[in-house]
Amino acid sequence: MNSGMNRIGFQPSGYRAAWARARACAAIGEIARSGHIDLCEGFAERICAACFADPRVERARVWVEKLDVFSDAEGVGAMLERTRPQSGGGDRSP
Repeated sequence: MNSGMNRIGFQPSGYRAAWARARACAAIGEIARSGHIDLCEGFAERICAACFADPRVERARVWVEKLDVFSDAEGVGAMLERTRPQSGGGDRSP
């Protein structure tokens, strides 16, 4: 199975561990169950915000993908990368 996670730096050998961590994150499940989200970007943005609820997180990279949306594409998706704003300073996100 090719998860596509290699595109963002996960090697196939690390897929199971990464998936286990993602599944263990209750916040992602809560976001997914909160109702319809129109755009992948909105889902990714909410996941980034949930990550920053943990003060240890300095940077978050989230890749979300909707599969089988269009007949001529495998899926559509978005990748967001955010950096925690410096205290008292501006946003350092790319």
